[in-house]
Amino acid sequence: MTSSPPSSSSFSHGARERCPPPSPVQSSDGEAAWALEALMWSHDLDSTVGGSLLRGLRERYSISEDYILSMPEPGQRAYDPVPKGFALTLDALEAGLRLPLQPLIMSCISFWRISSSQVAPNSWRYLVVFLGECHYASITPSLNLFLSCYRLSKGPGGYFLSARTGFRVGGAPSNNKGWKGRFFYVSCVRDWGFGVRWSARAIDNTVPSLSEAERRDLGRLKEVLPSSQAIQNMTELWLVEAGLSPTPLGGQASQAPPPTPSADPKDAPLEVKAGRPRKKEKTAPSKGAEAGPRRGELQRRAPPLGRGGPSRGRPKAVATAEKRAADSEAEVARLRSELEASKNSNKELQKTIRVERTELRLLTTEAGSLSKKLEEAQAQAKARAASEALAEEARLRPDKDKELIVTYKKSEGFELGLTRTGQVSFEYGYRIATSRFRARHPGLEVEEDPFTPHPEDLEVDMPKDVPFDDCPDIPKE
Repeated sequence: MTSSPPSSSSFSHGARERCPPPSPVQSSDGEAAWALEALMWSHDLDSTVGGSLLRGLRERYSISEDYILSMPEPGQRAYDPVPKGFALTLDALEAGLRLPLQPLIMSCISFWRISSSQVAPNSWRYLVVFLGECHYASITPSLNLFLSCYRLSKGPGGYFLSARTGFRVGGAPSNNKGWKGRFFYVSCVRDWGFGVRWSARAIDNTVPSLSEAERRDLGRLKEVLPSSQAIQNMTELWLVEAGLSPTPLGGQASQAPPPTPSADPKDAPLEVKAGRPRKKEKTAPSKGAEAGPRRGELQRRAPPLGRGGPSRGRPKAVATAEKRAADSEAEVARLRSELEASKNSNKELQKTIRVERTELRLLTTEAGSLSKKLEEAQAQAKARAASEALAEEARLRPDKDKELIVTYKKSEGFELGLTRTGQVSFEYGYRIATSRFRARHPGLEVEEDPFTPHPEDLEVDMPKDVPFDDCPDIPKE
């Protein structure tokens, strides 16, 4: 059974109702949204895979009936979400990728957390050659072993594998121009075992730790992979023997013979995929071909005009039927013209949407750059204001220090301190004087209380208030 293009109602009713790419403004993670938008930009292409080419893929690559192959409608993109499926490129199949996917391939996609349509075709070649060479060298492939040989990098249009030192495989095409537009949709009722939606992830290329056996296998792969000629000489037989293709040995997978097309396209049987009917391809018959069978059928259904039958009313009934057929033809022509007009209008609308989306991306980019410039200007203004305030504070600091000193000298605490300092100095001097006096005159006694009033001291001329002067002594010249 061959696959047919999807109907207008499949995959969210086509491009008019497809989910738009996530906007950086709406996303909580701005950097990831911007990165995803950049990846989608180069994939904003219509698919070049036609219905006739899609019908031959199932037999050519031995794709099981469990997988539904669908042709994208105009306006649909590789990054659009597909119910239980994803976009797959013809270049990936030509590189050796087959359905069902090998467990290691599924593990890699799950580990990277990206969609398979984001990976460049040469990367699939490296993965397939790695699996094949492991098979022929009797090496058990594992995710850690593969990540020790290759690392995933992100480019402007997707992700690609590059070999680590000593594991490069030669023969891969240097240019896969046009692969982004050669995509179709593949879906399956069962779970894929990995995410199918597009995403932008930070890749961890740290070399994993290996066991002793894996380190021995890694040493053997370092000898096998650089000398491998599998990319240039890859055949379906090589893939089958390596267990990478479901094609049975000895030829292509057996397929049921296609049904013989009937003369009338209306009688073509409906195709059934995964328990649901799918529409067959539409053919637009000409007016004459459409009207001819109707007139002939009406004439066959009308009873013959002759003897024994009521001759009245029969010509009128035939004329009425022919008039109705003519009206139906006119209605069909009108509907066909409206359909063509709506298709043209839809194409123009799709072009307008693409132009508006491009302008929106440019405006969003410009708004982001202006926002960054505004933040930088605000930061510079704040720094300038802080610098000016600091300079003004440094200029006024001497005057403020003098004011603080003057204010402190006028405070009661300062005056009380001076008084106490004077008392301490007087008492200390008094003790020194008494000590000297006793040393010179040991037979005399001295009053111990220095503050005992003596009437004879009242006659001593001395100032009562002595102003405090803390100015340094200026040396005389």
